[in-house]
Amino acid sequence: MAAISCKILALTALVTMVQASSLSSFTLGGKEPMDSNDLEVDEIANFAANDIGSEYSVESVLKAQKQLVNGINYFLTIRISKSESIQARTCDVLVFNPPGTESYSLTSFSCY
Repeated sequence: MAAISCKILALTALVTMVQASSLSSFTLGGKEPMDSNDLEVDEIANFAANDIGSEYSVESVLKAQKQLVNGINYFLTIRISKSESIQARTCDVLVFNPPGTESYSLTSFSCY
């Protein structure tokens, strides 16, 4: 009986160490980088540009990050332009995706 208890204790300790090591690189609520060329990033960038103004289109995504909260916050830096204009604007946008939905909302943006 004592041998079984020791094995269970050792196994529990091992599982705890493995879980702790796998979580050490994850910061709860922290921002994680995203690939700017990812299709999901492209979809979110296009949503944000259209919400800023339907005349805007995305030229490029300069930076993309996500943050797991009660849903997902997407922090993007995008270059947008009007179709008839040659002058592009850089915008920092925050897009929120509520949990369990496929919808987005533009929480904030700042263009310069």
